[in-house]
Amino acid sequence: MEIRGLISREHASRYALTDDGCAVLRDAAGPMTLGDERHRALAMLANAGPRGCTEAIMALHFTVALLAGLVRQGWASVDVETVRAGRSPVSVVRMKITEAGRQALAARSLQ
Repeated sequence: MEIRGLISREHASRYALTDDGCAVLRDAAGPMTLGDERHRALAMLANAGPRGCTEAIMALHFTVALLAGLVRQGWASVDVETVRAGRSPVSVVRMKITEAGRQALAARSLQ
């Protein structure tokens, strides 16, 4: 997918398309910054407490590609827990914000 078809020509150079399909702003120096949806996802994880949020809850609000991108960037981590539902064990995937994710969130809040 090309960004130029999504936004005006004069603004296209200000954005980069990531592997997970998110258009993110570039800093003047070139690296990509945290976009609105990623910011919202990280804020949700930051407010979720020490156990994080289940992947199922996160997937209700965000695309799987965006969530995978947070993990690839090192802004979130994934843990798999086994819990009991009645007599059956069930795997639950939990997402947690990492220190790098907290730093990215804080840096964006300062802008």
